[in-house]
Amino acid sequence: MIDKSVIASFFDETASTRSYWFNRNYLYHEQVVKLCRPFLHPSSNVLDVGCGTGDLLNVLNPTHATGMDLSPKSIAIAQEKFPQYIWLCQDIETDQPLDPTLERAFDLVILSDVTGYLSDVQDTLAKMQRFLKADGVLVCIVTGK
Repeated sequence: MIDKSVIASFFDETASTRSYWFNRNYLYHEQVVKLCRPFLHPSSNVLDVGCGTGDLLNVLNPTHATGMDLSPKSIAIAQEKFPQYIWLCQDIETDQPLDPTLERAFDLVILSDVTGYLSDVQDTLAKMQRFLKADGVLVCIVTGK
């Protein structure tokens, strides 16, 4: 089992530099944006699981968005920088009830570089269906060395 507190601590420690790295690695993030943009429309509702400090949602600029992350510091930074969106500090794999905000149907759910931090990737991906509209899209991005 993955110790989520260790993951949250790591991302808390690096939260203040996340935007720097997002911009520094712009070629990679530009590709992520190009992958997601065709699924956006003027009234899109987007969920970004593992949103970090919110930079991807900001660039995508959907009408409605919710970002979720394990790191309280990352969520605090996202809330400060991008108050137009909803930010939740929660684990997608929790056994606890999820925030009611997540019960809405999303047009697009993004998991970018998240699967390596999941205890059960298959189960989590299967559960993503509950967040999607009937014609919604799940974008799962996995990178390797």
